[in-house]
Amino acid sequence: MKIAFIRFPKSLYQSGKKILGGSEIANQYLIDYFRSKEIEVIEFSPKTPDRIEIGELPAIGTLLMFQDLIRQSDEINKCDVMISSHWFCAIVPEITIPVITIYHSNARLVLRSINDSLGVEESIFDKWLARLEKYGLGKRSHDSIFDQIISISEEYLLKKSAKTVAVSNFLKETLIEDYKIDPEKIKVIYNINPIDWINREVKKDFSQQRLRVINVTRLPVEYSAIKPKGIDRIFEIFSKAANVDKYMLGSTITGKYKDFMQSNFSDVNFIENATREEVFDNVSKSHILFQSSRCESFGLSLTEAMLTGTIPITFPVGVAGEIIENGKNGFIVHSVEEVVERIDYLDKNRQILDEISQNARKTVLSKMSDEAVGEEYIKLIREIIE
Repeated sequence: MKIAFIRFPKSLYQSGKKILGGSEIANQYLIDYFRSKEIEVIEFSPKTPDRIEIGELPAIGTLLMFQDLIRQSDEINKCDVMISSHWFCAIVPEITIPVITIYHSNARLVLRSINDSLGVEESIFDKWLARLEKYGLGKRSHDSIFDQIISISEEYLLKKSAKTVAVSNFLKETLIEDYKIDPEKIKVIYNINPIDWINREVKKDFSQQRLRVINVTRLPVEYSAIKPKGIDRIFEIFSKAANVDKYMLGSTITGKYKDFMQSNFSDVNFIENATREEVFDNVSKSHILFQSSRCESFGLSLTEAMLTGTIPITFPVGVAGEIIENGKNGFIVHSVEEVVERIDYLDKNRQILDEISQNARKTVLSKMSDEAVGEEYIKLIREIIE
């Protein structure tokens, strides 16, 4: 079995021009699993410098950049199957082998979250957007056009791919609703837990004088992503949560949030563009993680936190509603006030924390092990090529 796996160029991450997102992290775990089973995986990404540079164009840059893979189509077609995330569709007509497309998101869902007021506490959003704008953040840009373009290609790929994978049932349901696709054409396979985290021993000390609360997120600089990621919620929660130690790990353009955080959140330990080791170190030492996204197709930071026994508090997006039993292995909330109240409640009821922590870890170990998820993909590939 030989797999062609489509990736973003590593040079983009090394130069800081692109932030390593949850989808690419999840794809890497999948590739690592395949290779652990001695399955040959060949990674393909744009190579031509001019093509990589054109990727910086607003909205259409990604699609134009990946047209460079047409030059490598002969090599790709020597493989048994191609696995690609859904925004690389421009090369599909040149590919003759079966294509498995992984949907890590739904562009029409993102567009709804940008344009709709549903789930938006208007006064909170307006307050923090105004503060962000003083630091050159939250400006409107062409970025939402990217999602409009991608939504066209998503519909095309849902019809043309040999198999389609959605990373959560929540995402599958939105794809069916938005694109009127036969449910049988979409298979749900969760993302893999970090393989190098699974066997690490983590001991939680809930007797500490102050609980440690953390948020791990992508910190966008443009308006079109600030609302979906719930950035205003994060800052409102940090401003109201009391008697706890606060940590924030933000993936962002280097330096963009530095002045804002120093001026508004001197009590928050802000770590910019943390390495994977720094993410593990900080999440594993924390007691509570809150996720505030309005639009999330999976929620990698949520499941990674649960893997370390960190108790999740999350809005009902992505995979949260499928794996969290309220009060047993985490908490689902519906407002900023409820997040703050839940943190305070847990602080005052320390005796329940250890059991919730252990249940959180057990949940993701059973549902998202590398073996379980990896074998689902291998089974899917064999259905196609055999």
